Amino acid sequence: MRLREHANASVIGVWNRGRFESAGPETKIQAATILLLAGSRAQLDDYDALFCIHRSSDKPVVIIGGGRVGRSVARALKEQGMDSRIVERNSNEVRESATYVVGGMRPNTPCWRGRASRRRPPSSSPPATTT
Repeated sequence: MRLREHANASVIGVWNRGRFESAGPETKIQAATILLLAGSRAQLDDYDALFCIHRSSDKPVVIIGGGRVGRSVARALKEQGMDSRIVERNSNEVRESATYVVGGMRPNTPCWRGRASRRRPPSSSPPATTT
């Protein structure tokens, strides 16, 4: 099937198992392929109408972290009429208690964030305590 004939959107690249490739006429789209499309809003909407399977849910979206990005995501979801909950481990950061869940990981549980791939995991021994 030629996508352009149906939705008039262009596939400019594909992700296959974590590898990006430029797309061409011979590019094969497989079940796990993620498409990078280019087109106008109307063309992308046409693509969605033809090929996307939308499953809606009335359950809230869970957002991990109430920093600038987490709050921004929550606002964007609210503008789209979607409910969300922000999980924030620092109770001092809670802005609207109705949309936040205060929680976090248990002490001494490894948690990698940000540039974690450059750090070594914490040792499995418990931290030293002083009296």
